Amino acid sequence: MLLNFQLSIMFELFATMLQIIHYIYSMIPKNFEEWKSCLIKCNISPNAEWAEERLKVFTNSNHPETMKFKQSYGEQHLNNVIEWYKRIM
Repeated sequence: MLLNFQLSIMFELFATMLQIIHYIYSMIPKNFEEWKSCLIKCNISPNAEWAEERLKVFTNSNHPETMKFKQSYGEQHLNNVIEWYKRIM
């Protein structure tokens, strides 16, 4: 009986964790338009000068911000964001 209760609690925790992961993942922009919309919502005006400065950071694989971004979001998303910065320019 206790084992069934423990398994039930573990299942509920796992289901909750999956919901949280899904929510967080849904907040990450998947394309240029979603990304640009996020910038505008955050009162960031994407322009060529700004994009050029950000590209200097994100194309430097040894920059601490780039390393943290890559660790947090993965190499594919980093590559996407670099391409999106280039589109702004």
